[in-house]
Amino acid sequence: MIKHLVLAAAFTVGAVQVQAQSHCPTGDDMRSGIRIENTQTKFRANYSRASGEHLIEHRSNPGRGGKIVKQTTWYLNGLMPGATTRGGGMTKMVYSRDATKQVMALPKRGFTVRLQTYFNGRKHEKGSTKYKYEGQGSTTVGGCTYPVWKVHTDTKLDNGSRFIWRQYYSPELDITLRSEKLTPSGNVVHSIGYNKIRKQ
Repeated sequence: MIKHLVLAAAFTVGAVQVQAQSHCPTGDDMRSGIRIENTQTKFRANYSRASGEHLIEHRSNPGRGGKIVKQTTWYLNGLMPGATTRGGGMTKMVYSRDATKQVMALPKRGFTVRLQTYFNGRKHEKGSTKYKYEGQGSTTVGGCTYPVWKVHTDTKLDNGSRFIWRQYYSPELDITLRSEKLTPSGNVVHSIGYNKIRKQ
């Protein structure tokens, strides 16, 4: 049960260019860290990236029975999780290639990568993720407005599991500020958003 929760969480994504407002975090603030949260749902995430290092996310949110669930994810880039730890289990994603350059070129062309997942060091599931650019827009968090790309990701595992998300991704901070879980027909099942953002 835990491994399926960890695997699902790995594809739940959860990460900014900004108006000229002094209190609003920018890409340079990733070195010390940025915190975003939803004060109503108690969903929060801390992001940081040391010089030359991968993006790291520390997330906490209420689970069943109100118990706080914590997980840590490191990313190859803001749209490609590399490993997630949650509930004593670790899921690692090994991709057919590092597609960071293709992520940065998404407005020109979508792409697909194969992946192999591992749970606590053992091979688990294989599959693929398709990335598609759906346009640009803006997202406001706590009075800070950021230009975003709308990115559709569709992860299909060979066991039949499927994870479809629309992510409102900021290229500057390399994180997603809002996510929508979708059905295969494109209907929104639920969304993850934030109403507060600050520098660490």
